[in-house]
Amino acid sequence: MRRRTIPIPWTTGYGLARTLLALGTLGTLAFSDAATLFREVATVGQYPLCRGVTAGGAFCLVEPDHYDTMRWLCCLVLVIAASGWRPRFTAIPHAYVAFSVFTGISIPDGGDQITWVLTS
Repeated sequence: MRRRTIPIPWTTGYGLARTLLALGTLGTLAFSDAATLFREVATVGQYPLCRGVTAGGAFCLVEPDHYDTMRWLCCLVLVIAASGWRPRFTAIPHAYVAFSVFTGISIPDGGDQITWVLTS
């Protein structure tokens, strides 16, 4: 009788992809000031919007004067995720930070959306 095996998807390629996604978001958060990331957009309002589902983002949980603290906490999560340490424990926090960045910053780009989709 033939034995069928299912290949394990958690390979070095998976780890490299997670690391690159985390480093991309980390670069955005670490090298951008909170005043740059969270500003008013014409006809939309002040970011983060904190309405509906987006109200669950990390930056909606703090007052505007604590955005820098939350930004650095998110950077810490991303450094741990990028290191590859225990992906089963860091996958959900990584996805949460990706969601928070995509829905929270005033001008997200396509990379932020792709990161959120791939991490969730």
